[in-house]
Amino acid sequence: PAPWVNKSAEFGPMMGDYAAVIYGNKIYPVILGDAGPRDKVGEASLRLARKLNPKADGKTRAISDVTVTYLFFPKTRSSFGEPNLKLWREKVMGYLDQIGGVSDPSVVYDWTKE
Repeated sequence: PAPWVNKSAEFGPMMGDYAAVIYGNKIYPVILGDAGPRDKVGEASLRLARKLNPKADGKTRAISDVTVTYLFFPKTRSSFGEPNLKLWREKVMGYLDQIGGVSDPSVVYDWTKE
């Protein structure tokens, strides 16, 4: 929701901050690219949504229950530009390492292998 993206909040997520979307046995490295309506949580790019549910589209949500976790890494914003998917994975893996890491790096999705 748009109110969560707040420049005055010390640890609030900001546009461009790295994040990990956790669903099932995968962790998807992403960045925060936009903020949705005030009353809606759980949106993601269509590319990510279709990874979670191939039937997702503009009218069908990827997941409608609470089995998805969004983990933001505040104050990690990089410069904007063309998405560097390899860098996204490296950065998110580094941030995950700072909070305990993952036991199997293959659970962190590699967008470059599509």
